[in-house]
Amino acid sequence: MGVDFNHQDEQNRTPLHYAVQYYGVDFVKWLCESGANWKTADISGQYPITEAAEKGDPPVVKYFIENRPATRELKNKAGQNALAIAKACRYNRIVQLLDPGNKDYRVKEDEEDPTIAPPKYTLQQLLRASENGQVPIIKEFVDQRYRSLATKLINVGK
Repeated sequence: MGVDFNHQDEQNRTPLHYAVQYYGVDFVKWLCESGANWKTADISGQYPITEAAEKGDPPVVKYFIENRPATRELKNKAGQNALAIAKACRYNRIVQLLDPGNKDYRVKEDEEDPTIAPPKYTLQQLLRASENGQVPIIKEFVDQRYRSLATKLINVGK
């Protein structure tokens, strides 16, 4: 008995949809290389690449366009492909990946990525929240900053 990398839940979401939503490019890459179907839309009509564009995840979008170029043309139920979504969200880095040279969505190399918000809490505030069991603050930090920190680390490593 093997693993079904294309199993769909009640929302027609596959492991690849969840990898895009909650994890990062390494897990997405592993699933694709293991046979996950990147052409499967969920019940909302979202494909993994359209979800990555909506989430504002340049490394995942870059992986898809470099390794699964046909994903560029996949459109969600609203009729938007990843480029249209990135333009609507003003994710300039993603627009540049999908439409290099687009002069309306420029990104300076030394420019801070606008999708990476500055920290809301200091280290001291986070430590105090942890000591006092202030779960909502810790949860907010994880939800908002983990992806941003991971994106920064990935970009630094390049």
